[in-house]
Parts: sequence; structure tokens; C-alpha cells
Amino acid sequence: MAHFNVPSKRYLFSIDLTGEIYAAEEGLGISHSSFTGGRPVLGAGLLQIDQGQLTSLALESGHYMPSMEIGHQILKIFEEKGALLPSNLEVVFFYDRNKYKAELAASPLPSLEQFKEILESAYALKLRGCHESNAV
Repeated sequence: MAHFNVPSKRYLFSIDLTGEIYAAEEGLGISHSSFTGGRPVLGAGLLQIDQGQLTSLALESGHYMPSMEIGHQILKIFEEKGALLPSNLEVVFFYDRNKYKAELAASPLPSLEQFKEILESAYALKLRGCHESNAV
């Protein structure tokens, strides 16, 4: 069972097709697909929470491979369920087989287009060599 009270811990989660969120501490031998028996989901990934507020969302799942669109959908679901979204959220994502980090204001939640632009700009900065720290 996840208690979400240790800021340095990551919790894997899946959101089933009814919007139910399942989560467990990373490293317990549970995978994203364990929660739903491998059935389709609305979203999956890893998260970190500090003092009740989401601080990091990683769009990481080898089974579900969440896209940028799914990442935005995940944040919308969290917001609808009353999750505290920060003014500065770290989003970890894969693009072109590489892992990147982007920072964005999640409160208020940006539109899908804005969300994608923010993530794509982290990718573009890495390509231009402006910020080597964007690649993980």
C-alpha cells in the first residue's frame, strides 16, 4: 500500500478505464499492468508527492508507453480527482527513444497544445545543445 509520505520515493500508478487510480511504491515487484491485469488504461507512469502535492510525473511504463497526450490526460484526471497540482511540476518523458525532463506550471493546468509545446521545447533545446541538463 502506498502512503505517499516520503518525498524521495517514487510510486508507480495506473488509471483504469473507469478512472480508478491504483498506486504502489516502486520496487515492490509490482508493474503498471499488475493493477489491471494488463488491460487498457487511461494512463500509467511514476509520480512523486511532497507534503500532499504532486512534484514529479514520469511518463514511464514499458507496458503502456504513455505519450504526451496521455501525460496531459493523466494530469486532467488527477486535477478532477482533487490532486494538488503545483505551480512547478517536473515531467519526465521519452521522445525519440531518449529521456527528457521539462518543468511546467500545472496549476492552472495548461491546454494539451501548451503541454506538448513545453515538452517538445525541452527536446528541441537538447537538440540545439543549449541545455545539456534537459536530457536525463
